[in-house]
Amino acid sequence: MSILECNDAEARDYYLLRRNAADHFIDGGAMSGLSQQTLGESLNTGSPFLRRYYLMGQYQVREIKNVLDVMVRYVHSLEERAGQASSILEWRLSDRVQFFNINTVSVSNGKETEFNAILLRSFLAGVEVHF
Repeated sequence: MSILECNDAEARDYYLLRRNAADHFIDGGAMSGLSQQTLGESLNTGSPFLRRYYLMGQYQVREIKNVLDVMVRYVHSLEERAGQASSILEWRLSDRVQFFNINTVSVSNGKETEFNAILLRSFLAGVEVHF
């Protein structure tokens, strides 16, 4: 099976493998080690996406009032009818200090998909300082 040609049955098997490995991740002993190895290997499918057909839209505006950069992106899997929205905000507070915010949210109608197999949502904020 080429991961680029993953059909519905193969995708279900992949999600079942990940779910079973995750269920035994912290059991301890040999089962835990095998589960950790399986989950680690399942992250590298050889392709950035599991399925074949996607739509992607991205909107980016840079240098708003010379201090703010905004990027918003949405990727939608046509086969799984699920997607992932993300945004990146960068705000220059001074020549040496920058605030950033990176957000990612999976949209899946309650079913398991490649976009929520690992993480449903992520929010990250920070300050970058240059010396």
